[in-house]
Amino acid sequence: HPQELGGVSWSFSLVVAMISLPVAIKINEWKRGEDSHALSLAWKVVWIIIPIVIVNLAVFIMTIEKKYFKTFISSQTGKAYVQSVFENGEDDAMKSKAFKYSRRKWVGIENDMKLWVQENWRRWEAE
Repeated sequence: HPQELGGVSWSFSLVVAMISLPVAIKINEWKRGEDSHALSLAWKVVWIIIPIVIVNLAVFIMTIEKKYFKTFISSQTGKAYVQSVFENGEDDAMKSKAFKYSRRKWVGIENDMKLWVQENWRRWEAE
């Protein structure tokens, strides 16, 4: 999952998946030593699917907000992102965004988060 491995892993997995399709068909051809209807169909599907995926990915990359492109080449995991949101938050509103994510992502900074809430709770109630 991209949240656990980082965007670069997702991008690499996509490339590996596209390469593995023709490789698997070639291995099957080599082992069988014949050209069957199934292999012919498999090649047709590959030559339809791979271009569609590439075109859709290109359109997606060209249309996303440019500030998000870096997430596809980043090795930062979802957990590291959530922790950086809290640790680098300049104000209470920024730091509090970390709470909308799973508690599993807080491991390592949970005590800091608890301390921050304890230190600010009275002020927040007064506001």
